Amino acid sequence: MNIGIVVSQTHRLITEPLLEGAKRVFPKESLSIYWVPGCFEIPYLCSKVIDKHDALITLGLILQGETEHHIYLAHCIFQSLQNIQIEAKKPIGLGVLTCHTLEQAFQRAGGKSGNKGEEAARAIRDLIC
Repeated sequence: MNIGIVVSQTHRLITEPLLEGAKRVFPKESLSIYWVPGCFEIPYLCSKVIDKHDALITLGLILQGETEHHIYLAHCIFQSLQNIQIEAKKPIGLGVLTCHTLEQAFQRAGGKSGNKGEEAARAIRDLIC
């Protein structure tokens, strides 16, 4: 099995724990890690590397700001990822958080709400194993 993990460098305090959670699910030798500048670049890299892998996992954080930018960004990213996985006929685990606050993000990156990176990896494992 060959799993690619695409991780946003923005908000590394969140994405690094998400990555550690995802890495716990699969053997180290089956993983390839790709870093991208931000969440917007995740679909592009997924489209470039999906043919090299059995599945992908995406990790990032879209944090609500003062405008509605986060809504449009999340919609664009999620729709693009859905299109990529349907076209490639390979699953993409969604570990991109959409949170109102940084505190919510910390809770979802290993806090009281669990680790959503690990959950995305488990969903992929259940689909392909």
